[in-house]
Amino acid sequence: MKVTATRTVDEIGRILLPRELRKRYQIQADTPIDIFDSGGQIVLRKAKEHCVFCGEEYGLKQLKQTHIFICSSCQNKISEMV
Repeated sequence: MKVTATRTVDEIGRILLPRELRKRYQIQADTPIDIFDSGGQIVLRKAKEHCVFCGEEYGLKQLKQTHIFICSSCQNKISEMV
């Protein structure tokens, strides 16, 4: 993995993404970003809709009037429990 830039974390934990990356990945001021801990590395990516329980990104259904999604597998498991 190539280092694109080095930034310092400010006193409240913020970092500035380089303009080139924001432009390349179309990241605006209101763009949601997912943050992962991946074996000692911090990984950032533009947020995707995903199951709130397992993280699956396919076969999702949105809960009524929310921004919460659940996959069919988790929905079936919950249905079996009730």
